[in-house]
Amino acid sequence: MAVSNDQREEARIMDLQHPDTAAKSNVVRTRQFLSLDEIEEIKAAASAVSEMYPVPKWDTIYLQNEYYFQTKHPRIYDKIKTLVKEVDVEHWGLLSALEKTVGIGVNARCIEFHEYALNARRICGAHIDTVREWDNIWSYMS
Repeated sequence: MAVSNDQREEARIMDLQHPDTAAKSNVVRTRQFLSLDEIEEIKAAASAVSEMYPVPKWDTIYLQNEYYFQTKHPRIYDKIKTLVKEVDVEHWGLLSALEKTVGIGVNARCIEFHEYALNARRICGAHIDTVREWDNIWSYMS
């Protein structure tokens, strides 16, 4: 997928990894990271947030609105933060250059929930999140 000049400029301003470089990085999959109970808890959170901020079934539900997910589901949020740190150490090394740590200064800007079904979204379109390195992790786990 091509990276636009706007996306490159956004990354430069935010002092992030160049989008062309980020696009070449590997996705790290963590199978069975969430328990079935945790998945149900996240689905319930998505339902609660969609009542507060109604969206069509095929749209994205943003669980970070008003820090909902972080405050109402801190155990799962902490579990994900721990995984982010572990994956970064093992595969990318991006956080080691920062003076801040995950959860203190480096936080999830966007926590997305996507629903796939006959009467909902049917395909995950290709897109690039340039200023949202966390988003790639959160979106994959949603």
